[in-house]
Amino acid sequence: MELQHFIHWVRGLHRRHVRRVFRALAGYGIVAAALIEVTEPVVHALHLPEWTLTFVVVTLGLGFPVVAMLAWASSSPVASVEGASPVAAPRPDAGAPDAPRRLPARVAAALVAAGLLVAAPGLTWFLWIRGREGTAAARASIAVLPFADLSAAKDQGYFADGMAEEILNALVHVDGLCVAGRSSSFSFRGRPATIPEIGRALSVATVLEGSVRKEGTRVRVTAELIDAERGDQLWSETFDRELTGIFAVQDEISRAVVEALKVKILPGHGPEVRPHHATNPDAYNAYLLGKHFFDLATPDDMRRAVTELEKALALDPQYAPAWAWLSVSILNAFVYLPSPDASAEAVEEAARQAIAAADRAVALAPDLAESWSARAWMRTSLSWDWDGARADFDRALALSPRDANILVRESHLFAVLGRLPQAIATARKVIEIDPLYSWGWDFLSGYELSSGRPDRARDAAARALEIAPDHVYARMTLGFSDVLLGRPREALAEFQHEKSEVLRLVGTAVAQHALGDAAEEQKALDALRARFSETEPYQIAVVYAWRGDRDRALEWLDRAVAQRGGRGVSRLRIRWIKSDPLLASVRGDPRYEAVLQRMGLPTP
Repeated sequence: MELQHFIHWVRGLHRRHVRRVFRALAGYGIVAAALIEVTEPVVHALHLPEWTLTFVVVTLGLGFPVVAMLAWASSSPVASVEGASPVAAPRPDAGAPDAPRRLPARVAAALVAAGLLVAAPGLTWFLWIRGREGTAAARASIAVLPFADLSAAKDQGYFADGMAEEILNALVHVDGLCVAGRSSSFSFRGRPATIPEIGRALSVATVLEGSVRKEGTRVRVTAELIDAERGDQLWSETFDRELTGIFAVQDEISRAVVEALKVKILPGHGPEVRPHHATNPDAYNAYLLGKHFFDLATPDDMRRAVTELEKALALDPQYAPAWAWLSVSILNAFVYLPSPDASAEAVEEAARQAIAAADRAVALAPDLAESWSARAWMRTSLSWDWDGARADFDRALALSPRDANILVRESHLFAVLGRLPQAIATARKVIEIDPLYSWGWDFLSGYELSSGRPDRARDAAARALEIAPDHVYARMTLGFSDVLLGRPREALAEFQHEKSEVLRLVGTAVAQHALGDAAEEQKALDALRARFSETEPYQIAVVYAWRGDRDRALEWLDRAVAQRGGRGVSRLRIRWIKSDPLLASVRGDPRYEAVLQRMGLPTP
C-alpha cells in the first residue's frame, strides 16, 4: 500500500522539479570541478598539507546531495521531510489535488542517493584510483643528492657534482621511474635535513647519496640507496677505479641502483647507457668545470665556463655534450652579458659561434637531447627561426621528455609566439618535475604577468627569489607586478635592489610614472638613454610605451629589431614583444604589427 502511495505521489510531480534538480547538480559539478582545478596549484604554491586538497574534494562531493535537496525544495512547496502521507488532500474548492506539500523521508533519501550517485565517480577516482596511482608512483621514485667531496684538498666538489648528475641523467631514462629534478635535489647541499625530510619535500620514496675521493689517477666512489620514509639502507657499494674508467663506474652505479629498487612497475632492464662519454679524462674534467662555472651564472663565471669548455673540446673535439654547453655559455657570456666595451661586431661574432657550436653538437650526437635543446635555444634566441626551434624542441623532448631545462626553454618559445596558456602549462610541468628550480618559477611569473594576472606573477617571482635570492630577473617581475597591482611605491623599493643598472633604470622610470612624478621619471629615462642607447634599444622602447608615447616607442622598437634586440638584456627581452604588458599602448597600431612581421612572429 505504501508503495502505491509513493508511486502515485511521484506521478503527481511536476517535471520541472526534476529538471531543476538535474540542472542544479550539473551546475554544481562544473563549479566544483573549477574549484578543484584552482585549489590544487594553490595548495602546492602555498605549501599547504597534502590533506587540504582531499578535504576540499570530499567536502564538495558531499555537497551534491545537499544541492539536490535544496534544488527540490526551491522548486516545490515542501514544508517538511517528516510526516505523513505523500499524497496531499485536495482542497474542497478545487477539482484536482494541489502539488504535494510534504516530501516523504523516502523521497529525501532518494534525492540524497541521487546526489551521492552523481558524486561517486569523481570521489572514487580521486580517493582510490588517483591515490593508488600516486602511491605507486611514489614507490618508483628517487632523488639523487649531490655527492660529497672527500678529497684531501676539498677541491673536487665540481667532480662529485658531475658524478651525481651523470647518474641522475642515466636514471631519468628508466621507464616508470620518477626522478626528482637536479635543482631540487641539489638544493639540499649543506642543509641540515634528514633523509625522511628530504623524501617528503621532494615526494620521493628513495634517495641516493654518495661520496667521491679523488687522488691522482684513481677515484673511489661510494653510493648508498636509502628508503626515504624509514631511513633504512637498501643498498650500498664502493667502487675503486682508475679515472680512465670513471664512465663505466657511472653506468655501473646506475644499473645497481635500478636493480636495488626492486619495484614491480619498473621494466626488467636498467638505465640506457649513453654513448656520449669523453674519450679523455682531462676533457671530462674540464667539461665538469665548465658546467660548474655556468651554474654560478655571474658574467665572470660565464666567461670561465667558455674557457673550460673550449679546453675540453681541444682535448676531445668529438665530445658532443661539451659543444652543446659551449653554445649556451657563449650566448650568455658574450651576447646577453657582454663586457661594456664589446662592439656590435664582437657580439654578432659571438652569436655566430654559439649557433655553430649547437650545430656541431647535433651533427655529432643526433640522439642526444642536449644537442637538440641547445640548437632549439639558439634558433629561439638568435636566429628567430621559430619553426626550426619548434622542431628541435620536439626532437629533444622525444629523447628526454622530463628534462626540466628543455621544458623551460620550450615554454619560452610558446610565450614568444603569444601562446601564453601553453607557456604557463609547460612552466607548471617544469615546477612539478623540479619544484626548487628557480628558473621555472621565474619564467612562470613572466607568463602570468603577461596574461594579466599580476597577483599570481608576484607569488611566482617571490618563490623564485626565495629559492635563489640573487636571481637576475625575478626581482624585476616582482616590481612590475607591484606596479600593475597599483603599488608603485613598493615596486620602486624592489627596483632599487636590482643589480642590473639598465633594469634598475627601466623599473624606476616605470614606477615613477605610476606615481605621477614626471621629473624623476624623466631623470631615469634620460640616464637610460645616455648610457644604453647603443646597446639596449628595446628597454628604452618599453619606457616610452609605458608612458604612452607611441611614436617614440615604435621608433625604438624599429631600432631594436634592426639590431636583433641590441647587446645585452634587450637581446633577451625583445622576444617578449608579443606579450610584454608594458607595451600595451602600442598594440593595435599597424606599425607594431609591421615590427612583428619583420621578426617573423604571428600578428594578432
